[in-house]
Amino acid sequence: MQITKEDIKKNVELSAYNSGYHYFKDGDVEEYEIFEESDELVSLNSFVKGLKQYEQDIDISYKNKKLQII
Repeated sequence: MQITKEDIKKNVELSAYNSGYHYFKDGDVEEYEIFEESDELVSLNSFVKGLKQYEQDIDISYKNKKLQII
């Protein structure tokens, strides 16, 4: 499964995209793991440094030619 920036922008609110982009660009994503559950599901787990460190879990599903980010 290959996902582009445009795919992500179409599936999340702009503010969430911008926030995540800046956390990553500024080096605040301290570690992450990507788990390919199946051909239709990928899960990401990361630790992000904001006001305090927190864990972020994201599931990306591609089923019936439809992308869904949860």
